[in-house]
Amino acid sequence: MDLQFITDMYACATYVLNYLSKSNSGMSKLLREEASEILQGNRPIKDQLRMLGNSFIHASEFSAQEAVYSILSLPLSNCSRQCTFINSNAPLKRVAVMKSKKELEKCVCVSVTSDVSRHPRKEYNR
Repeated sequence: MDLQFITDMYACATYVLNYLSKSNSGMSKLLREEASEILQGNRPIKDQLRMLGNSFIHASEFSAQEAVYSILSLPLSNCSRQCTFINSNAPLKRVAVMKSKKELEKCVCVSVTSDVSRHPRKEYNR
């Protein structure tokens, strides 16, 4: 078991990042050898990639949970927040998205309203 006593939050972040990004040199050597063997044969690229992927999966050490997630194609992490781009350029330099032909037939306004262009028009009850 890999345990380390940590007293500082920066040390904790450093430890976790180093642990997650540690290189597996044995795996790289194995994959290079497998790739050279696969490229020597006259197989289609799809089969070459499949064989290389199989050699990687069979050689790497997975936990049972990671194997189940990999087999079922489930995401290993979820995010509870969404990111939205807000164009904060000067109003004259902002780029707008054009409406579709169906929407243009119904409306005179050519561009889709964005979060920034819609915000100043909101009226707040104070």
